[in-house]
Amino acid sequence: MQPGDGAERRELAWADAPEWRDPARAARSDALRRDLERETSTLRGFRRRIRTDREWSILGLILGVPVLVFTLADPIQALPTVGLSTVWERMLTEHRLWWVALGVVLVGIAMVSSAVRVRREFAWFRQNGWIALQANTGLTEVHSEGPTYLGYDYRLVGGAADSLVRKFGDPVMLISPAGMAIGTFSGAVAAVRSSTVARSRGDEMLSRLRQQLGKLRAVPAEPWFPNTGGCFVGPTTDAPLVAAIPRTVADGQRIRLGRIRLSADERASLA
Repeated sequence: MQPGDGAERRELAWADAPEWRDPARAARSDALRRDLERETSTLRGFRRRIRTDREWSILGLILGVPVLVFTLADPIQALPTVGLSTVWERMLTEHRLWWVALGVVLVGIAMVSSAVRVRREFAWFRQNGWIALQANTGLTEVHSEGPTYLGYDYRLVGGAADSLVRKFGDPVMLISPAGMAIGTFSGAVAAVRSSTVARSRGDEMLSRLRQQLGKLRAVPAEPWFPNTGGCFVGPTTDAPLVAAIPRTVADGQRIRLGRIRLSADERASLA
């Protein structure tokens, strides 16, 4: 692509990874990364800072809370009028206690499974995980009338809007390996973005990448984007830092990506 109008110049400027080439911002990002590495070395810090998506441990809450609400709503409303003894008698005769017990069990299972999941993920993180730098590649999950697919985010890389797009999902992010220097990472970001601005990846390659991400969450970037120096790619929230939580599975290494909770001041320092 040759620079022409203002839109093309803006896309080429974005492709050069300007946010990672700013020395002051880079220094703040690196300092925050080191602070987060220290904080998340404890279970308490990990629980406070890291949130992972697409977990089924909330299923008990989704089912249990409505059961409790619908079961207890009428008795609670009647309590001021008829008194506790009458409400209790109705609970017994209408077999509501069984539903209350079911709701409590479901909520309890959700709470326990959530605590177990956090401890398990913390163990994986302590073993092989890291706090990573990340940057938007210009690719994104696209929700259409059919299955979700990977496409180019025309808001970043230019080109015409896709008429099939209903809404964009998570962007595909370039994720640094552990300890990568910011200068090295900015070069990898620029290499990836240059290829996406040029739209050098065809539909077939994007489809294969989507299949890999569906199985492994995040995958090595090198087979898809040369000159990325050990980085990974995966769909997650667009933010400058992410927690990479790898574990070994039968079909390879699955890397869960954890969102990092930042304070307002921390977010402002990286803006």
